[in-house]
Parts: sequence; structure tokens; C-alpha cells
Amino acid sequence: MNAGGKMLDPQKVDAALREYYATASDRQIVEDLLRRSPELAKRLGVTGWPPPERRSRGVRDFFASLGRSVHRLFS
Repeated sequence: MNAGGKMLDPQKVDAALREYYATASDRQIVEDLLRRSPELAKRLGVTGWPPPERRSRGVRDFFASLGRSVHRLFS
């Protein structure tokens, strides 16, 4: 039942959800989830948008830079 005490039509709900997911961007879906149901977002591991950057990229860049420096020293 909805807030007015009437039963929801499952077919209409299904159609509305299909349209929402077909037209909303990933960003919008995450923002809506965080705003409307923060408890569900937490249970699903959704923490925000944009997703945090992977740390391994910074480590990879550091070692690439180090490799270039060593190469310049011995060239």
C-alpha cells in the first residue's frame, strides 16, 4: 500500500522503474539512492559520486617516474 492507503499497481510500478533506469544516468541513480535511502546505500556499499580513485594509479605513476629518473642518470 502507498501513503494514501491504496494498493499500488505492480505493472505501473514496474513500468515506472524500467523507464527510470532506462533514462537516468548512473550519477543520477547514485545521487537519488543516497538522498532517498541512505541506509540502503550504506548496506550496498554506495558511498557517493564520483567513485574514489584507485590508489594503485599513484603508486604506478611513482614507480614510472622513478624508472625514468634512473634511466636518465645512466644514459
